[in-house]
Amino acid sequence: MLDIKIFHPITMDDKEWIEKITKNEYLEICDQTFGMSFAGRYTYNIQVANVSGCVVYKYDEGELHSFSYPIGKNSKEALIDIVEYIKYSSDDIQISPMSFTDKQEFESLSIDGFMIEPYYDYFDYVYLTENLKNLAGKKYAAKRNHINRFVENTSWSVEELSKENAYECIQLEKHWRQTKEDMIEFSDDDMKRELINEEIEIRRSLENLNELGFFGIIIRREDIITAFSICEEQNKDTVIVHYEKADANIQGAYQIVNRETAALIDRLGYKYVNREDDLGISGLRKAKLSYYPYYMGRKYGAFLSEFSFATLNDISNLKLLWKQAFNDEDEYINEYFECLTDKNAINEKWLHEAVIIHKSGTVLQAMGSFSSLCKELF
Repeated sequence: MLDIKIFHPITMDDKEWIEKITKNEYLEICDQTFGMSFAGRYTYNIQVANVSGCVVYKYDEGELHSFSYPIGKNSKEALIDIVEYIKYSSDDIQISPMSFTDKQEFESLSIDGFMIEPYYDYFDYVYLTENLKNLAGKKYAAKRNHINRFVENTSWSVEELSKENAYECIQLEKHWRQTKEDMIEFSDDDMKRELINEEIEIRRSLENLNELGFFGIIIRREDIITAFSICEEQNKDTVIVHYEKADANIQGAYQIVNRETAALIDRLGYKYVNREDDLGISGLRKAKLSYYPYYMGRKYGAFLSEFSFATLNDISNLKLLWKQAFNDEDEYINEYFECLTDKNAINEKWLHEAVIIHKSGTVLQAMGSFSSLCKELF
């Protein structure tokens, strides 16, 4: 079983051994990189440990306690250790975040007692780099118009983010935060705390820019910094834009830093841009959707429960339960479940609405929404 004492606060000294493992894996979500964890180590009280040759992060934020899904070749072995620890712990602990591939592996192990839930507010927005760079077509017309307003009748320039101009970025971030705070209700302490935490994360990222392997750009207008971005490689195809700030009072500042960051990522040879999640914030969601993501980096959490959502792996057991409960003809039962075998989006949605109670891999009870399934299909 997992020894909790092996976890320690993440530091720059952990970078070498962590990346020795993670660089050999195809990281699917932004949360799995060293840089992401290092920048947010105080905000989320992040600790780390080598569990069976895998990287495992431990998060403690308020009442939320979780282990990340193990990253590495022995992920199944490490996962079993974590699961056993959670089952015997008196604390309410999740396994989160999990990528879609992590979720599939977890389900393949038929681990009793856990429910897996999609965390929609934390799905990553992933775009084709060429789309963000070119902004071609009618759907990006408004973005191009904003950029035209930014560049007309003025001089502007792009330069590489560096420690030499990091101080200017910090000053711009302070200005951005103050503008945001002026718009927030006086009593909204949680939002103000989040803004302060983000400023601290950005400052740490800039102070350790080279050591973290972060990169980005700054935009100047009339020689004054108006926007900047901070990025990190996620995998061989994808770059994460961790932070992007601009002077919101200048029309087009956000649109141009977005475009020029994508141009840099394209020159470096990456196909995708991960612009992280929207945290369930409607305004942020609207802004990210307006750039038309290519796909969403799905994230999940697993937690102890006598209930779980059904998966494709449960279909044979669900058929058996149906037969025992209603004694219908096999042909009728099979016809009903045929629609669940092609793994499309409608079927996954239905499966997440089908709640089961199970023990030792056997489905004991099930409850689903047949009417919602019929509505989707017919």
